[in-house]
Amino acid sequence: MLAIRLPEEIEARLAKPAAKTGRTKTFYAKEAILKHIDEIEDKYPANTGRWRRWSKALTWTVEFDDTAAKEFRKLDRQAQNDILRYFRERIATDEDPRRFGKPLSGDLAGLKNFYH
Repeated sequence: MLAIRLPEEIEARLAKPAAKTGRTKTFYAKEAILKHIDEIEDKYPANTGRWRRWSKALTWTVEFDDTAAKEFRKLDRQAQNDILRYFRERIATDEDPRRFGKPLSGDLAGLKNFYH
């Protein structure tokens, strides 16, 4: 559950299509967020946590471990965006992303290194 306080002018803009269609302002606010969430995630990558999830429409989930996330945050914004775009557009959407990356061994067997 999320509760947000919007400026009056935004709420008024949401009220117009809501009145015309019979849907709620919340419906249209949710639609706007869903339409732009990928763009927001690219602009402001997650700085905490272990998981980076892509759109539900994608087949695969891309996961960064804590060390990789820490190193990722050290990169400049453009490099972060390039990496996220690569995973989102090439890896997470591929029918079989296991064909990308170099297989790791030892304790990391079963994982892939996507460093180029």
